[in-house]
Amino acid sequence: MSTYQRSDNGQTQQAAAAAHTDKYGRKKLCILFGVLYSLACVTKHFHSFEVLMVGRLLGGISTSILFSSFESWMVHEHHEARYPNEWLGLTFSLCMTSRSSLTSFLMFVCSACFLAHCDFEGHADLQR
Repeated sequence: MSTYQRSDNGQTQQAAAAAHTDKYGRKKLCILFGVLYSLACVTKHFHSFEVLMVGRLLGGISTSILFSSFESWMVHEHHEARYPNEWLGLTFSLCMTSRSSLTSFLMFVCSACFLAHCDFEGHADLQR
């Protein structure tokens, strides 16, 4: 399957998730996201190929909900609170920038702490 086909499939799933958001409501789909993603995580503990495939399917559906329903909910609340339209783009860009920067920093700190507390004496490949 090419990258284009996967991208097209993801766009189709997001369109379906957006349609269901309009039909059933943002809050219900956000709760459904939590349930489906939790089930997808539980399937990772099984050694059955079929169960793992169901987990991948649930993960894909929940990711489609994640990238449509929550953003839709945010836009709705933004307009309902009558904030200026310019703030919406700033909010999304700030969320993306701060999330990736914060994650990078936290992973650096976790890695440094892990390496500081590990004993690599028995492993010739990993000695400092």
